[in-house]
Amino acid sequence: MENRNDALEQNSSSNNEPPTADYLNQLQEEAMLKTKEEDATFGEQVIREGLQKWPDLIDEELRKFKEKLS
Repeated sequence: MENRNDALEQNSSSNNEPPTADYLNQLQEEAMLKTKEEDATFGEQVIREGLQKWPDLIDEELRKFKEKLS
């Protein structure tokens, strides 16, 4: 879990570059874990918060997340 959080934090702290595929995958995994612990609303929140610096990616990542839920 620490490695995942480190990777998420490292990528989210770089302002100039878009998120890496690894970051996006880890964000999806974290959202799925949160969904299992709580519900899908919390998973969506993980994605929204993780992509605040890249708002144009939020809708696409939420779509992927919802596809995995169904």
